[in-house]
Amino acid sequence: MPATVWRAPKNDFLNFIRINPDALFNFIHLVVISYERLRIHVLNLIAGSVKKRLIGDLIFGARLFGREVKSGTFTFEFKISERELASIISTTPETISRELKGLKDKGLIKFEKNIITLTNINKLENELLEID
Repeated sequence: MPATVWRAPKNDFLNFIRINPDALFNFIHLVVISYERLRIHVLNLIAGSVKKRLIGDLIFGARLFGREVKSGTFTFEFKISERELASIISTTPETISRELKGLKDKGLIKFEKNIITLTNINKLENELLEID
């Protein structure tokens, strides 16, 4: 996904913040939320079950690389084989396949070719929290 980055001189940024303090609050709020999501993702990668690591990767990937097609529904292109995903998560392709099927059967994800759709990211996040 292409992006454009604009860089403002430091003094211009500080003047903008002085004039628009709400903008700083919104920026800090976004940073805190992003940090919390990253922290949870890293914890799941270190100590979580296969299902936690998979769900965490899907949520993290969707939020980072996906696009929200409607409220709570994200879609993203996931160009990776089950074997590669299994290697990243430190499990077998069969386990990944079984976990993906379970999430699909629950209606939490859809996948077609290399496109994964998280049908309700909030329910998927709740699923992550309910796993022991």
